[in-house]
Amino acid sequence: MPNGGNARARRRLRRIVATIVAEFTSAPSDRSKLPGEVRPRWWEVLIRYIGLPGFILALTSFGYKLQVDGHLYFASALYVAALGLFLLALWIWLQGRKWRTVIRYALALLAVSTFVYLEYRWIRDDVTPTYVLFVPTPELVDCERRAFFVKHSGPKDLQRLEASIRDNSTEAVQVEKLGDIEAGPQNPDAPRYVWVKPTHPWAEDDSVTVRGKGFQSAQRITLRSAKHALQLAMQINIGNNAKPTVSCLDGFARTASDRLPSCKNLTAMADEFMQKLQPLPYNVQKPDGALTIMRMRTLPEPSELDNESEDRHLTEYLQSIMRPTLSQYRGTKLLIFYAGGPRTLRYAREFCDFFRYSLRWQVSGPQLVPVGNERMVDVQVSYNPNGGEQQTVSSLLRPSPRSQT
Repeated sequence: MPNGGNARARRRLRRIVATIVAEFTSAPSDRSKLPGEVRPRWWEVLIRYIGLPGFILALTSFGYKLQVDGHLYFASALYVAALGLFLLALWIWLQGRKWRTVIRYALALLAVSTFVYLEYRWIRDDVTPTYVLFVPTPELVDCERRAFFVKHSGPKDLQRLEASIRDNSTEAVQVEKLGDIEAGPQNPDAPRYVWVKPTHPWAEDDSVTVRGKGFQSAQRITLRSAKHALQLAMQINIGNNAKPTVSCLDGFARTASDRLPSCKNLTAMADEFMQKLQPLPYNVQKPDGALTIMRMRTLPEPSELDNESEDRHLTEYLQSIMRPTLSQYRGTKLLIFYAGGPRTLRYAREFCDFFRYSLRWQVSGPQLVPVGNERMVDVQVSYNPNGGEQQTVSSLLRPSPRSQT
C-alpha cells in the first residue's frame, strides 16, 4: 500500500476507519449497538439481573421456612417454582452465539439433577423418622437391675442427647447423658446401654424422655411377669406427634382391633448384646423365676477385703423370692460367716435378721470366716423351678442333724 495498492484494499481500510470513528463519536445510547445485535429493553434487563434472582431467593427462603415447620408439600411446591424460575433465568443468561444449544441443555439437566437429588434426600429425612429407642433386657440382672440398650434409628445424626428415665410407680427420675449419636449401624462390640434399678422388679412401668438439639421423644415401657411369662409393651412418640412412631406388644391380652406387632425383633437385640455388658453379670433371672449363673465371683485377697467389700443389701424383692421356699424349713440351724469388711458385715447381719425373724430359723453369727477360707464364703447355685436343678437346690435346703452353712 505504500504505492497506493488496489481499490479494494483502500475501500476496506476506509470502512474500518469509519467504524472506529463512529464508535468513539456516536452518542452513549448508540455506542453499545453493534452490527447484528439487538439492544435489550430496560424491563428485560430488570427481569434478567434483578427480578428473577430476587424471586428465586424469595421462593427458596419461604420454602425453607415451611420445611422447618414441617409443611412438606407446600415447601416442595415452592422449591419446584424456584427451580422453574432458575431454569428460565439460566436460558436467558446463556443467550448469544457463543453459547450453543447443547451447552444450555446440559447445564439445565445438571441443575434439575442437583435439585432432584437434594429434594429426595430432604423428603427421605423428613418422611423417615429418626428416634432413639430404649430396649430393656428380658432378664433381670443380678436380681436387682436391668440394662436398657439404646437403639438409634433413622437417617439423621442426633446431638447432645439427654435421657430422663422415670419410674411411674415411685416418680423417681434417673438422668443419663447420651452425648452425640451418629446415624448408621451401631458398634456391636460396644453397644450403648444404661443401668436401671426397678423398685418393683417384674412389675415395672417406666417413662423415658429424650431431649437433644432439635429432637425430643417420649417412650413408655411396661414390663411384667405373669404366669411365668414375660409381658412387654413399648410405645414411642416423637416431638408433638400424638400418633406413636413405634409400638409393640407381647404377652398381654389382645383385642380384635389390636394389631400391634410383637416386640421380639427388638428384644432379640438385647439378647445379642447381653454378653457385651460390662462388667459381665454374675447371674440373670428369667420371668419364670429361673436363675442362671453367668460367672463366679472372685473374692480379693484377705488383705484387700476391707477395702473392696461391696455395698450389697438384702432387698425386699430378694426376700420375697426366698421366703416361699425357705419358710417350710422352720427351725433349721444356720451359722453365717462373712469374709471381712464393714459393708460385708452389714450385709451378713441383714441375712441374720431375715432368717431369724422372718423365717424363724435358729441363726448364729455373723462370724468372721477362718483365715484361709475367705474364698469359700460366696456360694452360687443356678436355680430353675421347672428344670432338673430344683432337686439339687432342695437337697441343699433339706434339714439334717448338722444343718449348718
